[in-house]
Amino acid sequence: MARPPERMCIWCLLAGMFATVLLAALCHALGIAREDQTPGYGLTEYFTGCISLPVVCVYVGIGATLGGISRLSSAPAIGLALPLPLACMAEVVLRPSHHNLWPFELVLLWLPAFGIAWLGAIAGKSLVTRVK
Repeated sequence: MARPPERMCIWCLLAGMFATVLLAALCHALGIAREDQTPGYGLTEYFTGCISLPVVCVYVGIGATLGGISRLSSAPAIGLALPLPLACMAEVVLRPSHHNLWPFELVLLWLPAFGIAWLGAIAGKSLVTRVK
């Protein structure tokens, strides 16, 4: 029996969040990620320190895979991008004096991550549609 679309979207959202955290942890374990350069930004730099062309390609591939599974391309894209603003918001709560421009930081972190993941999800959805 097929799952209802709402459940599939929730699972893809959660899978996207898990994949982003797992990808960042893998980058740090393999030594690909750069060291934290700014004190007080350890949570956001845990993710942004992993940005490189191979990691972005894997990120798009994860988005394409989840986009092919999901019925909505936005659910996996939101899931893939959500750990970044959550990390930024956690830093705002922990150290409010370090994040004076946090709304702009959220936009600068979340929009590119969401856009890249969304394009990957759309590509995966269109590939699955063409194969059917």
